[in-house]
Amino acid sequence: MFSEKRILYFYIKKMKTCCFILLFFIAFSVQGQIPYLFNRLSSSDGLNSNKINHIFQDRKGFLWIGTENGIQRFDGRKFINFRSDGLDNSMPPIGVDQILDAGNGNFWIRQGTEIGQYDPVSFNYIKTPIYPGIQHTSNTDLWMSSDSKGNIFLYTRWTELTCYDKETNSFTNKNLPLKIPEGWSVNFLFENANEKKYYICSDNGLAIYDEVTQELQYKDHNPGISGTPDWQNLKFVYNFYIDSQNTWWVFYYDSSQGSEAFNVLHIDPKTDTLIDSTSAKIMENKKYQQYLWIFETTDNQIWIGGVNSLLSYDRKNHSFTQNIKLNKSEFDINCREIKQMFEDKEKSLWFCTDNGLYVIGKGQENAYNYVFENDPNDEILINSILQTEEKENWIGTWGKGILVFDSYFVKKNVDLYKGLSEKELKMVWSLCQQEPGGLIWSGCHYGHIVVFDPLTKKVVHKLNPPAMKGASVRQIVADKNGNLWFGTQNGQLVKWNKNDNISNQNFQIVNEFQASVFSLKVDSAGRIWVGTNKMGLFVMDSTGTKELFHFSEEHNNVPVYLATAFMI
Repeated sequence: MFSEKRILYFYIKKMKTCCFILLFFIAFSVQGQIPYLFNRLSSSDGLNSNKINHIFQDRKGFLWIGTENGIQRFDGRKFINFRSDGLDNSMPPIGVDQILDAGNGNFWIRQGTEIGQYDPVSFNYIKTPIYPGIQHTSNTDLWMSSDSKGNIFLYTRWTELTCYDKETNSFTNKNLPLKIPEGWSVNFLFENANEKKYYICSDNGLAIYDEVTQELQYKDHNPGISGTPDWQNLKFVYNFYIDSQNTWWVFYYDSSQGSEAFNVLHIDPKTDTLIDSTSAKIMENKKYQQYLWIFETTDNQIWIGGVNSLLSYDRKNHSFTQNIKLNKSEFDINCREIKQMFEDKEKSLWFCTDNGLYVIGKGQENAYNYVFENDPNDEILINSILQTEEKENWIGTWGKGILVFDSYFVKKNVDLYKGLSEKELKMVWSLCQQEPGGLIWSGCHYGHIVVFDPLTKKVVHKLNPPAMKGASVRQIVADKNGNLWFGTQNGQLVKWNKNDNISNQNFQIVNEFQASVFSLKVDSAGRIWVGTNKMGLFVMDSTGTKELFHFSEEHNNVPVYLATAFMI
């Protein structure tokens, strides 16, 4: 559904400080700390509000967004608004706080203390009555959740747990599918469907209800168990989660005077031992922080978020990384509160915040920002990027030559152009490694080519073949036999044979197009694809001399602009 939004790209933007940000998508993580690239969607992209409360994906793949101004649907390209004036079975004209699956094709919608079902086909809304006592609670403390059996629960501090009753079409405290300790209100409810247990979070502590035995377990009430586990001594427990490793995450508030903090304990329930913990201490932090929710992705990555908090957990190193940074770059998340995190069917991660909707697209989780600082009158243009067989990253620039980074993207202090004075050699258009571990070829301005040894970082050949006719070498690719193909600004397709010596005379023109060659690829069948500026896309045979296909506007089979960039 959202493939059109998931484009891996290199994005360069000039900033007021005359810095350039280059985003590299590379397959590594540094010391377990993964750099995340957050893309922001806001009101300028079609959202009806930048305050996003909830997100839900239906069976067709559409995303439904609950905002402060109602509900919207997102299809990966545009946001669609729906009537919400409270008339003619439409939704009330207030913000949408939660969207849940009703199991019958409809959605459960919570708007403050208003609950109802919404039909996404007819767009009709039907309000659902609530047990009277819960109407007096505040919107902040109210929450709705579901279990594996299709039960829909509604709970809040200071009131009783309620569940939707299909017979009366209302939320009631009658005939609940679980027991609650007497006198307890519910802050959060977690179901372990495999073990047939419910975990009940309350200001009184944490309790466990066993569906099989119908017994409750909590402090001073442990039937069949000797002793008191440490977790039973906690108070003001407001969230709970069991992860894919069967370890517990317990959220609780420490109200001790002078030590007030929101805490998260990571516990091994088999041994009742602490694995990790983190806390947001109210009196010590410069900004108010609160941990509100926990989320585990399909690849078992743990996230914890809330107010001024977005932590990602590194299991291997037992560490938490704060992703809301003090010094933010353009692609960091920038908000005060994150209401919800969601993973869609294509494994993109979405964050509902008070400053828009953020998303980490699949494949964008390993991204790195590198800032090139330059003089006010100086420009940096990135024309080519090559990851070598040695896992180095070579960046070809216009005017600055080639910059070399290691596999962790630390810049190497090497001078590839030692002894070379021609400025044209630093005007780099293209880079290509001839074969695994082989020489690196740099296509430059005015038909120049510089060949480097990737190990010694020295120039081994400096060329200006007559076959290039003095035109910029825009593209270089290697075929499966190790031969090199060159595309020029003036439209020449030039070949160098692997068995020939590297010299100016051993380059031959095999074809000429009447437009600049902006893209050049060799496919698995040895065919050569030539994307030009104005003449469209040519598919040539393995010799480069015979035209097999020609896609262009003239032939009514492809727009000309699509021929300037393509992938095979």
